[in-house]
Amino acid sequence: MILPLLGFVLGLFILIKASDWATDLSVKFSELTGLMKMTVGMIILALMTSLPELAICLSSSFSNASHVMFGTVLGSNIADVLLVLGMGAVLGIKISKENSKHANWIMLITSGLLIYGLIYGFNIILGLLSVIIFGALAKKLLTRQTRTGVRDHDEITKEAIILVKLLCAVAIVFISAEFVTLTTVEISNIFGLTQTFIGATIIAITTSLPELAITFSSVRKKQFSIGIGNIFGSCFINVALILGLSIIIAPVAVGLSEIILFFSLILSYFVVSLLIFRESVDRFAGLILLLFYVLYLILMGALG
Repeated sequence: MILPLLGFVLGLFILIKASDWATDLSVKFSELTGLMKMTVGMIILALMTSLPELAICLSSSFSNASHVMFGTVLGSNIADVLLVLGMGAVLGIKISKENSKHANWIMLITSGLLIYGLIYGFNIILGLLSVIIFGALAKKLLTRQTRTGVRDHDEITKEAIILVKLLCAVAIVFISAEFVTLTTVEISNIFGLTQTFIGATIIAITTSLPELAITFSSVRKKQFSIGIGNIFGSCFINVALILGLSIIIAPVAVGLSEIILFFSLILSYFVVSLLIFRESVDRFAGLILLLFYVLYLILMGALG
């Protein structure tokens, strides 16, 4: 009991410190390159923190387990907008008008792709369309800079060094997040908790733990654009890139479980969009989002 507990505390400490490091490096990278902080969070950080979902989904598709992939993508998005954003709001995250516009566009685009899939099928055509949309939007965001002019060799070298450090920081976030998850499962087993409970709570948030850590750090450092970009960027990457690549490999046949997940995500988007539109993503709104996430877990547990 002592060793798992010490492992949990150590892993959590490293996770917090690595997330702080990743947030600081993201700000430095934004300042050096002239990229908006929202863009750094939405594309660069979000792509890194979505690697667990990418690995799971591609592996599932190659193994003809496309339903696992579909559940991972939509489940991760639900966790991002309800759990991660909810926790961020409780801690005091702020969403500017510019960031809310980006967030609403992301929810609209991903909803549109999913609705298209529900009507016409999650097949190779939708997969190619999704990947093209991801590439186009990513290119547009990455070419929007707050500074102009030709960068010299020293500046490019500094940018490369910061980017490598950022990759290292996110890698440490992943490793420590996995360590925290494994020790938490071990502690849960010691206390005799059921596999259903573990799956509905611990495993459900495993792939969202990096986003949670980055969000906590961005709130503490008042770098809200980094956190918001990371949350909604992950949602965009999950659907446009990860789901897109996965259904190119193995199309998904929609059943009752997929339909329930789809409507759960659309409802989650609707609630978040309504809160953003009314500019009321405060602590009370955060508690509402967390309540919806608990209800979602109860629903999944009942259906499971």
